[in-house]
Amino acid sequence: MCGINGILHLQSQKKVDERLLTKMRDSLEHRGPDDKGLYIENNIGLGHRRLSILDVSSAGHQPFLSDNGRYVMTYNGEIYNFKDFYPELKSNGFDIKTGSDTEVLLKLFELYGTKMLHRLNGMFAFVIWDKKERKLTAVRDRMGVKPLYYSFYNETFYFGSEQKALFTAGVPLKMAKEGMEEYIFNRFVAGENTLYENVKKVIPGHILTIHESGKTTNEKWWDLNAEIQNQPKINNPVEWFRETFDDSIKLRMVSDVRVGVLLSGGLDSSSILASLNHQNFREIQTFNIGFKEKEHNESHLAKKMSDKFGYG
Repeated sequence: MCGINGILHLQSQKKVDERLLTKMRDSLEHRGPDDKGLYIENNIGLGHRRLSILDVSSAGHQPFLSDNGRYVMTYNGEIYNFKDFYPELKSNGFDIKTGSDTEVLLKLFELYGTKMLHRLNGMFAFVIWDKKERKLTAVRDRMGVKPLYYSFYNETFYFGSEQKALFTAGVPLKMAKEGMEEYIFNRFVAGENTLYENVKKVIPGHILTIHESGKTTNEKWWDLNAEIQNQPKINNPVEWFRETFDDSIKLRMVSDVRVGVLLSGGLDSSSILASLNHQNFREIQTFNIGFKEKEHNESHLAKKMSDKFGYG
């Protein structure tokens, strides 16, 4: 988990206030305690708080600049299959200088633009500034695992991983009547709207493009219904599920730091631990949160699963 934020003053010579951008960024410190960075050039500013998972060295520092200096990216997420692109990038003349998925993501964008999104296996929210075309490209992953909120306020575009980054920048914190009604009824606010006035979210599987002129486009790059319709017939559902599930767990073990599993005692986390054991992953740390109230406490079930597979 990382935190991203930014400011783009539209149709203006107004320069980004470094103190304000820093304040926005550091409101997200809990999302990324390992590193922090800023990029400011006149009316555009990007911020980043880093939780180091891949290439924990300073080589993975963000905001991340392309080799040719045209693009700047701030990114939250993990691309599990990033190393699969190494041969392709090298054959197209790119040097791989880090061990981070950040570098691969930006180089793929340089090469293909947003057409490469379908090839990514991972969870992500990222924003890229194109210095040449003077536009921001904001992208959210297929299912919206990683959050991305934004607001247009006083001829300025603000974005952040959490809504409080926007409020920190001065966007008014005001409840939306429709949003509150929907939240009370459904326990969530659907679509691009939120609980707050003038605060929206990039919809999962969408690309939001904001030009310096103020022109904005919103494009869907992934559609669940189309994926279901195009899914080949599954002849052995049990075998298919087992292979798919184990593969998804294996991909999430791509990490340069130790991996832990938070056990609830329930089916989901227990299945994850069972898959890790089945695939012979060792050195796994397990955790659990217990409750004093006996009727709510399932820590004994979590410990039973951890002991069964010999994890600490």
